[in-house]
Amino acid sequence: MWSRAPLAQDRNHLGAEAEALGKEVAADPAALRILLPEVVSGPGNLWPFGAGLAKGAENPRAIWEDLAKQFGRSATDKKDTRAFSGMLRQIREVDSKLANELLDEALNSEPLAAYYPIIQSSVGIDDAGVERLMRSLEVDSNLPTTRFTAWYKSGHSMLARFEQI
Repeated sequence: MWSRAPLAQDRNHLGAEAEALGKEVAADPAALRILLPEVVSGPGNLWPFGAGLAKGAENPRAIWEDLAKQFGRSATDKKDTRAFSGMLRQIREVDSKLANELLDEALNSEPLAAYYPIIQSSVGIDDAGVERLMRSLEVDSNLPTTRFTAWYKSGHSMLARFEQI
């Protein structure tokens, strides 16, 4: 009988390699500058790569800001938020204050504001997240509903906070 176990092992191995590469790139500003266009536009294992960037960064905020600048220069149909999501998940594990600051900044400034719901979905939702999601609708009431489908795909449930929305 066929098993998915080897595929999962391969996927985990590739994710670990991407994370290790992200850690190396975080310590090499020249390499980061070269890779920035690909990191914000895919393809690849960008989530674990982003986690590696956060783990290897001396200053994760500076790398986040570099990614955001490059994201703003990327073609709309090529924008990919997975590296941001991986970074944010990792940052939140070690510094929730910084993670919340980055989420606040993402909501309140271009080029990330229009992608804020996707980025927030990477770390689940707490009271501050509910407030930010509500503000994201106020900031841009024309935000595509597809940006909110990341909640469904991420496995995080908003039902526990539904009464606040």
